[in-house]
Amino acid sequence: MDSRSGTAGEEMSRTLWIMAPIAFVAFGIEATVGFGATVFMVTTAALFLPIDTVLPIFVPANLGLSAYLATRYFNQIDRRLLLLRVIPLMAIGLPVGIALFNLENETWLKRAFGAFVILLAVIELVGAIRDGSPEDQGSRSRKPLIFPAEAGLLSLGGFIHGIFGSGGPIVVYVVSRRVSEKGVFRATLAALWFVANLSLAINYALTSHLSRSTLGASALLLVPLAGGLAAGEWIHKRISVAAFRVGVFAVLLIGGILLVWKG
Repeated sequence: MDSRSGTAGEEMSRTLWIMAPIAFVAFGIEATVGFGATVFMVTTAALFLPIDTVLPIFVPANLGLSAYLATRYFNQIDRRLLLLRVIPLMAIGLPVGIALFNLENETWLKRAFGAFVILLAVIELVGAIRDGSPEDQGSRSRKPLIFPAEAGLLSLGGFIHGIFGSGGPIVVYVVSRRVSEKGVFRATLAALWFVANLSLAINYALTSHLSRSTLGASALLLVPLAGGLAAGEWIHKRISVAAFRVGVFAVLLIGGILLVWKG
């Protein structure tokens, strides 16, 4: 056996042992609230692995989750919001983010992503404290942002999604001001992530980040995907989504600090 192929196989096996349990939690989070799989996956796995190793394996598997949720809950998708506003505005920033990802400066990527996650987590947690108990937040009426602010944030979300595959929290902030029903919210985001992540997967294929080896690893993540999906569906029906989000962002805050510290 070629020693190089043996070493590559051992490295991929190590990668999967690290990613599989994290993927289970990540898929469970997204099945519960409609977003967060990639930001949780990258924040946690990047403590041990390069971001440009994690994303080409995780994104194709995450396409499966998005496709399932978008198909099963197709009638709940707000297609007008998605097709006429969210996707066109995200498309402005997405190509720029993809171009920066292709530069492959790993130290910069990890520190920038860590800083982004810290800012995001602090905003989410401060908002939870300001608004009162998490159980009450879902019932508060929120006005849509004015168009310039909405356009700027969605473009920024597309940009960050292009680099890190996880511009979701910014997009979630915008969409949550227009969609209050949690089923419609989750289904609409699932359709959005399918389109956005398909664009990323095509880029990975064109730039050789995607290979037979990474696709095989993605296929193996379908096992934690199935478990995470089942757990997320159960949580979505029984637990306050707002309270669950607070817990997720508390974990992300710690992960973001560690990423900035480690570089």
